[in-house]
Amino acid sequence: MSVNPMFVNSTHVSPARSILSSIFPLRRALVRAVTLCAVALTLTASVHAADTERWGVLMLNGKQAGWQVSTTREAPDTITSESKMSMSLGRGATALKVLMQSRFVETSAGKPISMWLRQELAAAPVEQLWEWRDADVKLTVTANGEVNESIIAKPEGAWLTPAAAEREVRARMKAGEKEITLRTIDPSMGMQVINVTRKDFAKDTVALASGPVSVTRCTSIVEGYPESTEFIDASGDAVKMETNLGGFNVTILRSDRASALGAFEGPEMMVSTFVRPDRPIANARGAAKSVFRLTVVDAGDKAAAKAGETMPDLPSVAGQSVSREGDALIVRVDARGSSAAGADRESKAFTQPSTLVNFDDSKVKALAKLALPDNDASPVAQKAETLRRFVHSYINRKELGVGLGSAAEVARTRVGDCTEHAVLLAALLRAHGIPSRVASGLIYADQFAGSADIFGYHMWAQAIVPGEGGEVWVNFDATLPDATPFDATHITLSVSAMDEGAVEKSLLTTARLMGRLKIEVKEVHAAETAPVK
Repeated sequence: MSVNPMFVNSTHVSPARSILSSIFPLRRALVRAVTLCAVALTLTASVHAADTERWGVLMLNGKQAGWQVSTTREAPDTITSESKMSMSLGRGATALKVLMQSRFVETSAGKPISMWLRQELAAAPVEQLWEWRDADVKLTVTANGEVNESIIAKPEGAWLTPAAAEREVRARMKAGEKEITLRTIDPSMGMQVINVTRKDFAKDTVALASGPVSVTRCTSIVEGYPESTEFIDASGDAVKMETNLGGFNVTILRSDRASALGAFEGPEMMVSTFVRPDRPIANARGAAKSVFRLTVVDAGDKAAAKAGETMPDLPSVAGQSVSREGDALIVRVDARGSSAAGADRESKAFTQPSTLVNFDDSKVKALAKLALPDNDASPVAQKAETLRRFVHSYINRKELGVGLGSAAEVARTRVGDCTEHAVLLAALLRAHGIPSRVASGLIYADQFAGSADIFGYHMWAQAIVPGEGGEVWVNFDATLPDATPFDATHITLSVSAMDEGAVEKSLLTTARLMGRLKIEVKEVHAAETAPVK
């Protein structure tokens, strides 16, 4: 199917155009990697005079993609740690911007008072404020003109506030410890307590614009995320940090304000991530069953090289089965297939609202009733398909310009790409009591953004519905038209309930494969016919 860009603003969009209008998996994972860099920079920073700003240039594969600045303000009884990070990426000819701001207020003795996070990933910013009380924490979320308050439990176990963690790291480095591990919290990760370890300390030199700087190099590990390398000067201030995501290297380098805020053009991160298989697929939207062979190619990832460039494990979920063949994976996809829901059916993560899947929003609630009346007696699977078709037609501006819109925002704007289709559908499913999650992976298109016969990174929804022998996970792709709820050219890389803290971890698999993935098309079947050639 050829795609004509003129259809992009039409309600009935050519499927290939709408399904590939996203780089969300990459952007979200990169934002998380950058956030980890900023966290580590804060933890290793030395004590500065009040209101001193520490600036850094954000580089992606050697090209400036943004900047980061952090400030520590001290008062007689409190310490306030603030951070601001801006990132710009290209999506073909479209420029996308991300802005994240955070603030943590603690007592001088290291007792938490409050923390605040503002994220501008789409048209409408989202703000979260956590306020510590005697027995619990009050969370206030402001988005799309609505304010929602809730009471949540305090983090379990012992942990250090940001400024207290900074003092701890500095003291233990000065004492000459060979490995330093602590538990702390950063606003960008919500109430998730993170374990941070530094080890493998060695002398090194970093070249800055002002000249070479003697540093101590160490490995920095935030549990559950890729390793980073830090370069710390004699005062204990980090001057450089590098994180390898497989096909992409993220670097934060110490800078002055003028250099950090100077003009730059963010790197293009959509077309450059397309995967070109060994042969084209005819009538991809009609594919019922497929078999693919996936491998990784060397992109300078030393960790992967040491492991023999073995393809990482992928999930066997919702019509996808995965087996290993040496360093490769054989992925079999059944467009009408499913997988047992098991313990997922009892998990609250797939039924409760979150910052992105916020079906408790008034507009989303109204939309859920418009799409499907509460008294609809249809089978669950049919309800899910009705909601899928509704989302496909409701989002009538299929555009690349939205970075990441929540369900509440999409309900108001009717604008978005595959991420907005997936998130809104997941929200409407939950609003009707149907457990849902979002899958991140790839889909095939014969033409898109000037490229032919490619796999592009994509997102869609999955829902739990009754099946043979029990409840099962089933795929629902709202970017596809009525006649095509799903096809067998989807390859699932990860799944997520889209709740706080979990989505980024699931997307790291995607980020690590970008720029390194090789796909061989072994078989493609249309219904029960012979393989499509």
